Amino acid sequence: MKTVIVLANPNKKSFNHEIANVIIKNLKANNKDYELWDLYAEKFDPVITQEEIESFGFGTFEKSPYKDKILTLRDETDKLIVIYPLYFIDFPAILKGFFDRVFVGTIINNEDKPFEWKSVIDIDKTYIIQTSLSREWSLGKSIAKAEYDKMKKTILDRFGLFNTEVILYDHLSNSSIEDRIKFLEKVSTKVSG
Repeated sequence: MKTVIVLANPNKKSFNHEIANVIIKNLKANNKDYELWDLYAEKFDPVITQEEIESFGFGTFEKSPYKDKILTLRDETDKLIVIYPLYFIDFPAILKGFFDRVFVGTIINNEDKPFEWKSVIDIDKTYIIQTSLSREWSLGKSIAKAEYDKMKKTILDRFGLFNTEVILYDHLSNSSIEDRIKFLEKVSTKVSG
């Protein structure tokens, strides 16, 4: 089994890229198999098609342009790491499109309960690593944060992404190099093991 890292930041010099690089270095050092899916570098198209949306609930992805990604998630992945910056309190649009286009083909209708779906994916551990310029850009101090986290976890569980842990670095604009290095070491050790 392998770790899949989904990176959603167009700036190759970003802290998000450095997080991914450090995690990859640790995975390599531990002889762990991984794939990096840099959505901007691969020019991922986030716009879901009518054909894809019509397949929702049927688990059909044979015609999907992202069939290889779906099969990797379904058959080869036990850990998913998603890394992105928070833009206006949420993730980048390209990441929303990734979830729409890749995961829509993995959902199948539960015939006993027509309004419930289940996933063909079963990933043991999911890490969501978010970065933010400051605490004001994150939901960290919001009263609604607990409800927001609960909603996200419910949706991720529905996708087959279990044991989700959100890791937030929320003071990028005023952090020191030492603080960033400390965070990189901590997060890399945590998610690479």
